[in-house]
Amino acid sequence: MSGLAPEQRRHILEAVTTWLDALAEAEPPLPGVAPEAGLAAAPVPDLLSMLGQLTALTRETQLQGRATNRLHAELSAKLDHLAEHQLSADTLTRKLGDLRREARFEVITELLEVRDRFSRGVEEAQRRLAGLRGFWARFAQREVLTALVEGNVLARERPYPDAGRGSRAHHDRRPRYCRRRFPPRLYQQ
Repeated sequence: MSGLAPEQRRHILEAVTTWLDALAEAEPPLPGVAPEAGLAAAPVPDLLSMLGQLTALTRETQLQGRATNRLHAELSAKLDHLAEHQLSADTLTRKLGDLRREARFEVITELLEVRDRFSRGVEEAQRRLAGLRGFWARFAQREVLTALVEGNVLARERPYPDAGRGSRAHHDRRPRYCRRRFPPRLYQQ
């Protein structure tokens, strides 16, 4: 038989009986949950529905695994592409310098074209001003037109202030009032 004393046996049997009786009693509803919610008993799933749910879960897991593998392959390809096309600091500096030179050249070309168009306009205005005779010369304000043409000629021929070769002002294109108020490091790029 067992090595337990009859008193210990009776005590264990009473504890198990009390525990089984407590399991049979309904649990009180949780605080904050309506008592009607606990009364609706969910149907116990049968073996067929449980196997169907497990099959669906297995299929979903397979699909998620495939999507993860595809994402991993795409990210690996992108990272390889980035590693191949990553530029060193020297190459990047060289390319940036080339791009700046090209941009400066384009700006200078555009400015020269604007100056040429402006010069052609001034020459045309001078030609038409010289051609004002007779009837039109009386109604046209010749003095105003002459002053406008002379002002445009002066503007066309005026060099940039302090644009002597080798001077600091030749390289520093900021307006004079900016040169005195702000340190040059604010304008360096």
